[in-house]
Amino acid sequence: MASFEAGIYGQTRNSNGNQWDSFFEGDVFIGGTYQGSDAKLKDNVKPESSILAKLLLLKPVTYNYKEISEMNLTKGNQHGFISQELATVFPELTRDISKPVFDKEGKVVSKFDFKAVNYNGLISVLTAGINELNNELKSLKQELSEIKATTKTNDANNQGFFMEQNIPNPFADQTVFRYQLPNGTTTAEIAVFDMTGKPIKSFVVTNSQKEITIKSTEIRTGLFIYSLVQNGQELITERMIVK
Repeated sequence: MASFEAGIYGQTRNSNGNQWDSFFEGDVFIGGTYQGSDAKLKDNVKPESSILAKLLLLKPVTYNYKEISEMNLTKGNQHGFISQELATVFPELTRDISKPVFDKEGKVVSKFDFKAVNYNGLISVLTAGINELNNELKSLKQELSEIKATTKTNDANNQGFFMEQNIPNPFADQTVFRYQLPNGTTTAEIAVFDMTGKPIKSFVVTNSQKEITIKSTEIRTGLFIYSLVQNGQELITERMIVK
């Protein structure tokens, strides 16, 4: 068993009430801090969901603490939330505190009530919000890519270029690409790329053929993008799956 040492060790029987292992007024410097987060300590673990809508309800503010005789509050400009406002969205991240007020002899003469915020608890919430934003961004990028591809296809069709979705798709053996080039254009190519945009292989097509058959062994298995290209310009783009 590893040895245990602690410069200060505090413990209370009920950490959810108005009892504290330690209570400081004024700034506290900590060289490092850890919070118990092991799976063995937790129950009812669920992924955060639909967090972004809640985050949009939060109202970040800048502020200065008042001069309050019962408390020794930090000076200067602060950033954060109003506890009462945060409690309407994430009540579990706020807590009511009743601080004793002492006289010169150290006797409790009254109390000072206020609401505090668990800012550490917001870290995972904000992370979940970032993940949701990232998923929305990916979706928007995909929609934009599809709109651009449709626009390119329409422009290409107006110029006399045409390419159908390969048949069959997905395919394991071979597939057929049907296309059309405008009068005066003798050759073009069907270029295949992986999903990162890396070129895989190009197939020259001519105006006299109208279709080309490609075998799976000429590419490999996976998801690919292919484009009808003429003079280095991608005109029509589709996707295909090779099994």
